[in-house]
Amino acid sequence: LNSVLSWTSNGDAFVVNDTTTLTQSILPKFFGLSNFSRFVRKPNKYDFYEVRRYCLNWTFRHPDFHADRGHTLENIKRKEPGRRRKQSLLRINTCRVCIATQISVQLVELERLRQSQDSTAHCLGRLEGNYTCALEDLVDCDQNISKQENVMQFVVQYIQQGAQCG
Repeated sequence: LNSVLSWTSNGDAFVVNDTTTLTQSILPKFFGLSNFSRFVRKPNKYDFYEVRRYCLNWTFRHPDFHADRGHTLENIKRKEPGRRRKQSLLRINTCRVCIATQISVQLVELERLRQSQDSTAHCLGRLEGNYTCALEDLVDCDQNISKQENVMQFVVQYIQQGAQCG
């Protein structure tokens, strides 16, 4: 198997040297699969991480997986299933709360704007009424001034006629 799988020179990681033989012969026999990308997910489930990839060679490392330390193998545990899902759900729920809060704030602001608009419309209606009254008063005033001018002209003419007669 050394041509397919081997240890690194210091024994702190394993190297996949021949992915073709691994996927055709070893994976179907021991893991029931023949897809290399599915195999890569298996070590990832146990917190192995890819160190580097040299051309076709893949290197995987775990702090407790070493060629001469068999006693540390018991420390290698499968990742807690759903941990990412729980974190994702927590982020989603947090986002939902943030969005709900923003919507609530915006609804309150919208209601405040509606009330302000209603108040402004009411004030505008009052101003229009005041404008109409002021315009009517101005027309009445103009008519009164015209009448007073007519009376003044009549008085001036009367005085002038009296002065000519006398």
